[in-house]
Amino acid sequence: MYVARSKDLTANQTNNINCSRQKCHDNNCNFIPNYPKIFFDVNTAEPLQPWLPIEKIEDLLD
Repeated sequence: MYVARSKDLTANQTNNINCSRQKCHDNNCNFIPNYPKIFFDVNTAEPLQPWLPIEKIEDLLD
């Protein structure tokens, strides 16, 4: 299981995440997608930022 901060999942230009709502045309609406994508490093199989394994959740709380 993986965790990420909600602010890192919002649709905005800083995060390079586009809003997935059909009626939304605002690239900075800060909507959190219902099904956020998780990408993994092909060499290590570790999740890429902003995702962390749940065992490292304390790193997000600092």
